[in-house]
Amino acid sequence: DLRKSSNIEIGAGSTDMNVDFYGGDFKIDLNEPELDEMGEHLILDVYDGYFDDLNSPNFLRDIFTRAILKSEMTILNEYTHKFSPCGVTCLFALAESHVSCHTWPEFGRMNADFFTCGEKDPRISAKYIINALESEKYRIRVIKR
Repeated sequence: DLRKSSNIEIGAGSTDMNVDFYGGDFKIDLNEPELDEMGEHLILDVYDGYFDDLNSPNFLRDIFTRAILKSEMTILNEYTHKFSPCGVTCLFALAESHVSCHTWPEFGRMNADFFTCGEKDPRISAKYIINALESEKYRIRVIKR
């Protein structure tokens, strides 16, 4: 078994806790670094998608392409994979970073992330996707990175 139980030091003043992980020791620092952010990472979770939409590589490729272009980002490359019996993964390499989406049509679920460097706004893309999927049950989180 490669898993180890180890102590991790958390932040200043150190609080020890057991965590299972692969590999050596590491430290979690909960103090925010005083560095400039390089971009934003928007995470979109949709909970009420239609099976046919979430299981269609063509539909997903189309709405994500439109969403990315609506945010004025540049697509460098795109890859889509259809799983059997259902599910789709779409990946977009962008000049500004990347966009990905993974679907579980049997649960009405889609998880997507939009990482952008610079001034482009991933919220524009996320709103477009929400509207295209006619979603009323979704969650958006934004992380400065």
